[in-house]
Amino acid sequence: LVCLCLWTAVMSILISASISNASPCPDCGSVSVPFPLSTDDSCGDPRYKIVCNASTLQLEFEAVSGLYPIIRVSPESQRLVIEPSPFVSPTMCASSDLGNGGLVLSPDFPFNV
Repeated sequence: LVCLCLWTAVMSILISASISNASPCPDCGSVSVPFPLSTDDSCGDPRYKIVCNASTLQLEFEAVSGLYPIIRVSPESQRLVIEPSPFVSPTMCASSDLGNGGLVLSPDFPFNV
């Protein structure tokens, strides 16, 4: 039990050290990418992967159900706001990603909705 606790403590320190040594990612066009968000394997924390769309220079959140444009990132409150999928039609209250189950996150993500 003592070995397990010691191993856990050492691993926590090593993981913290590797994450704290990570550099912030470059801006996506005019939008800054605050740490720990990551647009590349060489920056940020890879557990917080987002996409910099090269054609629109807009940040996007990649979920299992697809890409969602990021409207706002607030490092102070540790939140990001994504644009919801459009409605199927003006007369139907259902989003276009409903067929995929709506917004679906990977169970491996270190966060939730």
